[in-house]
Amino acid sequence: MRLPPVVAAFGTAQGRLLRWSLILRATGFLAIGVVATALLYFLPSAPTIAVIGATTEFVAYDVVVPELSQIRLDGYSLTYETATEDLKLAPRAAGPSKKPLCLSGLLVPTAGAHMSIRRVGSGPIVIVIEHYGEKPAARFEAPGAPPALSASSWVRLEASTDDDADKGKVACAQTAETRLVIYGPTRIGTPMRPHQAGSETSSGLLISGTVDLFAKTIELRQISEGATKIYPTSISGMPLPPGAQISEYVAKDGTPSAWAGYARPDEENGALDVRVTTPATRIQILRPGSGVQPDVLAANLFVQLTNDPTIVSLQVVAVLAFTAFQTAGAIFARRELRQAEPPK
Repeated sequence: MRLPPVVAAFGTAQGRLLRWSLILRATGFLAIGVVATALLYFLPSAPTIAVIGATTEFVAYDVVVPELSQIRLDGYSLTYETATEDLKLAPRAAGPSKKPLCLSGLLVPTAGAHMSIRRVGSGPIVIVIEHYGEKPAARFEAPGAPPALSASSWVRLEASTDDDADKGKVACAQTAETRLVIYGPTRIGTPMRPHQAGSETSSGLLISGTVDLFAKTIELRQISEGATKIYPTSISGMPLPPGAQISEYVAKDGTPSAWAGYARPDEENGALDVRVTTPATRIQILRPGSGVQPDVLAANLFVQLTNDPTIVSLQVVAVLAFTAFQTAGAIFARRELRQAEPPK
């Protein structure tokens, strides 16, 4: 029985070349599948940069670099207390017997101190620096500062703003510098809670805000130099829910990232205008009424695959190379089959 020309061709030298061509084409498909699977499972999350703009009554952060968080004392009325055992477990407030001080110089917070900035309505801007335990809250470079101030673990600063309704009650006559630097792990806003009569609130409402998320990519030709570029993701101008608390989602035993930016009075809304940038990979949004489970904002793998210029370029190169290889294999196979057919 005579075999068909195509089947008979596999027994010749040309047929062996045809078999290798088909094997190589199948290997190409397999390689693409393996690379795609590895990309889906092993590609690390894209490093991100989040730019947050918020109108809020409260922002707080942990001091990482004291020199970046220093405050010029001119124009601020200052009260302080020394840490005691009963103050470690409850919010601290300046006693009425403490006469506010008006100093000129610098306040440099201690590394690890907690700094909160608050402004409600047309009231003054209030800054509280505290360090739990026996450590002082800050170091003072100010002539005339009492010795006990350097050992205080709780310091409160207050300064009037341009639209402060109680501006005449401020003890210090100088004009305060109210644009304050933020550098450290940050929390914007506090969960909504009822007011307590007879005490100064330590919370503040997030009124409005937006977040823009950018991701980092590595230029292959510049890996040795460590140069990176950023690209916008699909998260642009995303509104933040009013009354929420914004911070970084930190896994267990993880280290929070340092946020950088500033806070200043917002006369139009009677609050603070906060602008910060953070390299945090995941942003935590704790919405009011959502319990203890936060919403996490991050750039997922799909965003990285479809927006990262380096990955998109590699995908285009891979598709072009694979297409060229498959086309060449198909042309070679057809030519070999034609040569294997007997002449008519």
